[in-house]
Amino acid sequence: MSKEITLPEGWNSLEQIPPDQMIQVIDINGNTSFAQPTWYPFKVVPNPEKSGKWTSDVIHCDPYWDGGWMIQSENLVSEIKEIIGWKLI
Repeated sequence: MSKEITLPEGWNSLEQIPPDQMIQVIDINGNTSFAQPTWYPFKVVPNPEKSGKWTSDVIHCDPYWDGGWMIQSENLVSEIKEIIGWKLI
């Protein structure tokens, strides 16, 4: 049974796709930080006609969010754990 997550007022759930810009994120413990969602203008797809070390092709596409984040931190340390929401800054 999954626990229902209640976000503070003004926060968006991850069901809403964030924009490709710096935003603020909140984690399951209520910690906040600035972050950049990871958007990509390409996909890597397997190519069955290739063999050896490189067996995929890079296909250009409309930019899409892969669900990841680049968390802004100092000294390579971040208290952010499981991100549950975001909001514009």
